Amino acid sequence: MSSSSPLNSPLHLPSCTETLCVYFTGSLVRSQEICSSPGSLPAPRLFLDRLSARQGDTALLSCLVPLDAPMTRIVFCKDGKEISVQPKEENKLVYDSPYTVSRESTGAFSCRYQLKDDNNQENNSLPSDPRYLHVAGSLAASQEICSSPGTLAAPRLFLDRLSARQGDTVMLSCLVPLDAPMTRIVFCKDGKEISVQPKGGNKLVYDSPYTVSRESAGAFSCRYQLKDDNNQENNSLPSDPRYLHVAGNALQ
Repeated sequence: MSSSSPLNSPLHLPSCTETLCVYFTGSLVRSQEICSSPGSLPAPRLFLDRLSARQGDTALLSCLVPLDAPMTRIVFCKDGKEISVQPKEENKLVYDSPYTVSRESTGAFSCRYQLKDDNNQENNSLPSDPRYLHVAGSLAASQEICSSPGTLAAPRLFLDRLSARQGDTVMLSCLVPLDAPMTRIVFCKDGKEISVQPKGGNKLVYDSPYTVSRESAGAFSCRYQLKDDNNQENNSLPSDPRYLHVAGNALQ
């Protein structure tokens, strides 16, 4: 009398650990890690057709890949997490991805490409420089990050100059604690958010170029934020403030 396989038994229902659930769960983790994993291939460039949008709008993300770049797919990311994937198309250099804007869409967008060989080994490109999208109507929530309480250890902020003229570019550099748990870094001026960057692997220093205007004199700081899978936020304490003087400003 032959014994039947447990999987073929009418009384046995295959569980996630025995079938496809393992694959999909593992794929999701690997998929999200693409946006924060290291890479060695030349970086692509990302363009947004707008820097500010309203809820319900569609922003177009365009990823320009290097000529003859070895790749199998292109990945679009937001705040270090994958939002869309496209397969490679022959002789195509620009890949477009429409993105529907929601209240949570404010953040840093990037793209990268990936080569997966016949042995399923992955090689990633460096990420594109981030592009930032602001969602009109979410300003209050965005600004609260810079003035809300925090419990995680504070980062340190450095300015490459303390005085500048209109039109100059000041480099803001935020040094985060080693192994700090975080998903993004926020740069603030006078208690309001001015830029956001996703966590970059084992990176400790995050640079944010800031174009000086007449209204740029003030106190700058940075902080980092942990947003868990339930979208719950935990902020760091703010860095000690650094003050910028705008030369030639009659109000000073």
